[in-house]
Amino acid sequence: GQHHHLDLLESRTQTDCRQYVLMKFTRFAILLSLFWVPASFAQPLNFFGASIPVKAQTSTERSRAAKEGFKQVLVRVSGSRDVVDSPEIQSLLSSASQFMEQYYYQLEELEDGDKQERMTMSFSPTQVRRVLSEAGLPVWPTNRPKALLWLVEDSVDNGKQFVTSFDSPVARGLEAAANERGIPLSFPLMDLDDQLALPVDQVWGMDEKAILEASERYKGDTVLVGRYTQTSKGQWWGTWMYFHRGQNRVYDLRTDEGGAQGYQAVEPLADYLASLYSVTRTADGGSSLYVRVTDLESFGDYRGVLDYLDKLTVVGSVSKVSYTNGSLLLGLKLVGDVDQLHSSFSLDRKLSLVKKQNPDAMPWLQAPEGTLNSPLIFRWKK
Repeated sequence: GQHHHLDLLESRTQTDCRQYVLMKFTRFAILLSLFWVPASFAQPLNFFGASIPVKAQTSTERSRAAKEGFKQVLVRVSGSRDVVDSPEIQSLLSSASQFMEQYYYQLEELEDGDKQERMTMSFSPTQVRRVLSEAGLPVWPTNRPKALLWLVEDSVDNGKQFVTSFDSPVARGLEAAANERGIPLSFPLMDLDDQLALPVDQVWGMDEKAILEASERYKGDTVLVGRYTQTSKGQWWGTWMYFHRGQNRVYDLRTDEGGAQGYQAVEPLADYLASLYSVTRTADGGSSLYVRVTDLESFGDYRGVLDYLDKLTVVGSVSKVSYTNGSLLLGLKLVGDVDQLHSSFSLDRKLSLVKKQNPDAMPWLQAPEGTLNSPLIFRWKK
């Protein structure tokens, strides 16, 4: 009887422990959901990889595929489709294979049941960036603004409906172009919160205020909005709008195919973002400025600032001037310009600008910002 009582006690204790753990896990999951709102992202971008159809595993086909794959990677990493027309790049395309790190072949099953062989390859990130820099062409860091996509289709059968996956022709075109240009693209969750915050008619009407308010929960850098329909003659008509840090643009597209509608919709956004964040190495080595970073509470913060700046493409070199009471004075040699530095900071949100000078002071009483006597001041965010 005593053994039976102990067995029951042990069983009850195990059950209570499992219920306690489950309860704690459930509370944690609920708490986590309050702070973290994922979006439905497409596949992670492979900035230095490409996959090209081939007719056979011959050296001729391998060279051709390597050339096409190299061109794709150069466009994605530079942020510009024009780089492949550069004389410096044209002279390297025939020897694209030397920049590959690895490649392999695989069979892909097509929609009609046939099989297509593809050559999948990856290129050296270091060499790709070096090729672009030495040719005086832009390099766009892989830390890029994420675009949230609100998309509405108006069809004869279903009326106005949200598109929430990359299955329709227009959405597949969007996904293809976003992959080619290196834009992380995602759909909203379209859960009850989204449906209440942003009815389909408000997206169709391009209600800027409602769209931006509904997008705040995702804390994204960029919003892309699209509405489209297919006419009785088979044409695809669409209106598109993007937002990024207070800037926006609206444009109309008319295409003969749905895929082309989505594909072309990404181009203006990609060109705009690349103009903000890509960096071109100048002949004179870029500009120099001094910055002061405050709110450093530990040696880890000190190292964190230096490591962060070292990884920025726009920063060519960092020199330490002084460190006093949690404040670090640095001299920066830039590859690009000061605006691009600010764009990188605003994207990463690790360094926030502190307004220092008195806006009411006479201009001749204000020292030029970014000099040793009047460095730009940033607050470090952990």
